[in-house]
Amino acid sequence: MEININNRPVQVAEGATILEACRSVGIEVPTLCYLKDVSQNASCGVCVVEVKGAKSLLRSCITQVTEGMEISTNSPRAMQARKVNVELLLANHPQDCLICDRNGNCELQELTHALGISARRFVRTRKELLVKDETSLSLVRDPEKCILCGRCVAVCSQMQGVKAIDFSGRG
Repeated sequence: MEININNRPVQVAEGATILEACRSVGIEVPTLCYLKDVSQNASCGVCVVEVKGAKSLLRSCITQVTEGMEISTNSPRAMQARKVNVELLLANHPQDCLICDRNGNCELQELTHALGISARRFVRTRKELLVKDETSLSLVRDPEKCILCGRCVAVCSQMQGVKAIDFSGRG
């Protein structure tokens, strides 16, 4: 089927998502919650795109393409929404990037820089500090750094089949 991405005609397979269509032709749309081959919850809102005729921005990771669809991945409206969504995630995220083990290898940090976010605009809504769990020799769980993307929950449930972790008291 033929669609249009950023004023460029593109041939894509029926059933593809907008995100898959974009990536198939080298157009990068940022994501935080998306994990290939794992069902998507579209929780982060970072992959929003503008589609001609749609009343609101659409999450590209879960929206399937339709014949003749006209998509803008970098419209001012989509870019502003991405920025606000990341700023909202940062509101409850620790400001310890310089001493974090993931400094320089962090998707949230990379996206923050790419979107030109240099200061916090929104205040922390979570009142209590969440306790880091270092009881396992193989896994350190720091709920303060969790952005509720759901990737770890989905992998544990769908790929490992154990459903050992989930969100609790976080919404």
